[in-house]
Amino acid sequence: MITYEFYRDRCSGTADEAAFSSAAVTAEAVIRALLYPASPEDFKESQTDAFLRAVCAQADCSLTGAGTGTGRIRSETLGDRSVTYAEEIAGEVRVNGIPVAPQALLLLGNAGCLSRWV
Repeated sequence: MITYEFYRDRCSGTADEAAFSSAAVTAEAVIRALLYPASPEDFKESQTDAFLRAVCAQADCSLTGAGTGTGRIRSETLGDRSVTYAEEIAGEVRVNGIPVAPQALLLLGNAGCLSRWV
């Protein structure tokens, strides 16, 4: 459903076609999972546009590592034991462990596409 031309021309995407095509598969799956049980095929035109833009935002997030949810890295030491971990980001939405791009959530929410659980 999503094309590289839409990504490049309408979303000002900067990734090359091969990278985008690879990332778009997972990005679309993440966005569709957020929308379930709604189907983008049944959306109005404005909602379809929001869906496509959300997929592009999710793909960009995946490609750049932005919004990956790693949070701040912390390290704590007690005696001779040390632990390093990433703090969770409050309010972060994940689908099967994959962080959702905040821009994608905003686009879908403004178009009235999100279910109540998100």
